[in-house]
Amino acid sequence: MFNLVRFESLRPRPWRNGGGVTREVLSLPHNAPMESFALRFSIADIIRPGPFSPFPGVDRTLVVIDGEAVNIAIGCEPPKRLGRLEPLSFRGEDEAWAEPVSGDTRDFNVMSRRGAFSHEVTMVTPHEPLASNGAEVWAFLALVQTELAIAADKIELERLDLIWGETMDIALVTSRAGLLIRAYPQLT
Repeated sequence: MFNLVRFESLRPRPWRNGGGVTREVLSLPHNAPMESFALRFSIADIIRPGPFSPFPGVDRTLVVIDGEAVNIAIGCEPPKRLGRLEPLSFRGEDEAWAEPVSGDTRDFNVMSRRGAFSHEVTMVTPHEPLASNGAEVWAFLALVQTELAIAADKIELERLDLIWGETMDIALVTSRAGLLIRAYPQLT
């Protein structure tokens, strides 16, 4: 079984610091408050330079999906340029600050709470067979209009639609490139 989240159905909400907006795509457990989610996906627009909200105990991955790039500084490291479709992982408790390079950017964010999940985000190419590889939660984010085959089902995805599922061995084939997210349970 899988679930489909249409980008057009997501409601933008302003950031606390006023530097952008976010759209929550998925939060597990469902409707969990920000302090207790185990896994969270979101799409955010960065419209001006500023700090990221801290998330202690959470591992994060950020991918620029629209716009040229962002300059991002994490912790005491010097700023680095994060280009389009280059995943960057960092700890949620580390101070992070980002500045769009030329105009607004739109980013895909994955956050997993340590002790609950670990995650990976990879770019996939058209017609590449994809497997969940034992992930408890898997997801595919369409970067362009895409047809996705899951077993005998064919699903049409619009740009930035996300399809996801839990605890099943699946094989996906996509007609276009996109992002594959896998989340694995962490046993404590």
